Amino acid sequence: MSISPTLSSPSPPPSPPSLSATPTPLKTTPTTKPPSLNLPSYPLPPPPTPPPPQLTSLLPYSSLLLSSAKPGNGLPQLLDSSPSTYWQSDGLSPHTLTLTFCRRVRIRCVSLFLDYGLDESYTPKTLSVRCGMSCQDLLPATSISVSEPTGWVEIWVDEVGFCVRVGVEGMHQNGRDTHVRQVRVWGEVGEKEEGGMGFWKGIR
Repeated sequence: MSISPTLSSPSPPPSPPSLSATPTPLKTTPTTKPPSLNLPSYPLPPPPTPPPPQLTSLLPYSSLLLSSAKPGNGLPQLLDSSPSTYWQSDGLSPHTLTLTFCRRVRIRCVSLFLDYGLDESYTPKTLSVRCGMSCQDLLPATSISVSEPTGWVEIWVDEVGFCVRVGVEGMHQNGRDTHVRQVRVWGEVGEKEEGGMGFWKGIR
């Protein structure tokens, strides 16, 4: 008697897991606001003391020359109307700023913006002004000493010429280099007389 083997039908493969139509949202970590650094703000410096009506800014009539400057801290920073930037010297004292004018002018006031609280030993302590008809014949006009200044320092003179040189003769705490944050020069501008061979009316 023969026995035929019984073949079992294979079991169907397992069905794949059902996919939900709505994806599960990813968990995100909320971003936190970075802590405040409490950095000081630098508003524009207050203007110098308003000059008398007959005085005008002499900077548009001048070319400026620094005795020395650290890269990135030169004339553009001295004239950008921002107290957060400054001219920093990079040479031997005295440190000077020389203005040469295209017209004869009467120099009345030199204004420098200084900040001892930020600059400390870089802050000028002794300042001088020299004036002349050229940079080769400058004569002393005045000199002043200041103590821990913050704001505009005004140096009043009454000189006629084509050139003025502002000198930083000494710093606080016997510092070597200087910081000056802004400069303004006020005075009167002469007008050239026709056929005047270099004479300027209004300025004598």
